[in-house]
Amino acid sequence: AHHPPPPPPPLSLRAAADSNKLADGAAPMTRLFGLPMAAVAAGLLLVGGADPAYADRSGVEIFEAKCAACHKGGGNSLGPGKTLSQADMTKNGYTEVDKVIEIVSKGKRPMPAYAIKSKVLGLSPEEITAVSEYVLQQSAAGWVK
Repeated sequence: AHHPPPPPPPLSLRAAADSNKLADGAAPMTRLFGLPMAAVAAGLLLVGGADPAYADRSGVEIFEAKCAACHKGGGNSLGPGKTLSQADMTKNGYTEVDKVIEIVSKGKRPMPAYAIKSKVLGLSPEEITAVSEYVLQQSAAGWVK
């Protein structure tokens, strides 16, 4: 798999604070969204992005890791009327990828929400989209391997 080059290292907050002027002589931007730029930068560092180690996982890999315990082969071990069959998906209003993304993201008892910040339990937005697309494809195909 091709991986993009790593991003350049971030400027230190100290280096940014020591800089009084930009190359063109303009004053540096010191506030964003009404907050000091240092606070915005620190917040971005804490939040971070999706873990690149997960970026290449396919919908099937994510399904096997997170969903198959209850939904193996498109079934539903906890709710027989809420399988991933095309008939049940249609009956329950999950015919569009956006609706599947919503339930995978937010959950619906007893199914957990996966759009959480935990790298162990949660899924990135890209992973949620990949597994949602996989579920719709398999549902349409009758869950054949």
